[in-house]
This record gives sequence, C-alpha cells and structure tokens, in this order.
Amino acid sequence: MTHLEDDVVALMKKRVVDIAGCLGKIVKVELNGQRVPVKSFLEYTSIYFSSASKTMPETLPSFVNSIATIKGGTHVDYVTNQIANQVLNIVNKKNKNANLKAHTVKGHLWVFVNALVDNPALDSQTTRQISFGSKCELSQDFLKKGIH
Repeated sequence: MTHLEDDVVALMKKRVVDIAGCLGKIVKVELNGQRVPVKSFLEYTSIYFSSASKTMPETLPSFVNSIATIKGGTHVDYVTNQIANQVLNIVNKKNKNANLKAHTVKGHLWVFVNALVDNPALDSQTTRQISFGSKCELSQDFLKKGIH
C-alpha cells in the first residue's frame, strides 16, 4: 500500500473529532500536531447545527463508551422514548383532542447520546448497536427544561 484513499483519511479525521467530542473535557485531542477545536460533547453537537446543510442527517451520532453506534441502539431509543413521552404528556394536558403519536414526536427530535455504560453488549464486532440492562432515567428537571 502506497497511500490511503481520501475517504479513509476523511473517516479517520471524523473519528478523531468524535473522540474529541466524547473525551475533550479530560483529554487534549490532536490531529497532525494541531489541537482539535472540539472540547466537549456540546461543542461536538454544534458541528451539526453549523453545517451548510439545512437538514439533519437521517441518523445522528451516538456513542457508548466513546464507541460510535452508527445505527443508534437501545440507549438512543431509551432517551428518545422518555423525551417523546414527556412531549405527549404536555400536549395531551393542553389539548384533550390531540391525536399526536410518539413516532410523530420522535421524527422531529434531534437526539445526541454520549453514554457511559458498564459492560455493554454490542450486536456484533462492527459495534453498530448496543443493548444493556441498566437504566438512565432522565430527571424531570431535564425534561422540563429541554421541552419548554
């Protein structure tokens, strides 16, 4: 092999930025001797909002123990379900005739998850999806602040 293809290099660069987003508060991440300007997961998510595109990608990045789970997984579903249920509760209290469904709410959410999970079970060595037995209950304070 004499060189790396451009798409392979781009993927490696993306993964370095992913790591900076996941670990930037505790590790200084560099690429080719330059500090990656992402220092937190919040800064990492802002990349998706500041892009030239007006639409979000079909799947947003999620991570378990800094491993990208490109197809989401139960950790993303678990968080998304809690948020959608909170939205449904608010809408149903304000409008008894609302016919809003959870899948409709989920279709309008942009959820980024960076989870730390003890002993995660990945569906394969490709680490595309995760399952786990622990629970992450979102606080009512978080749900109220995030939805209102």
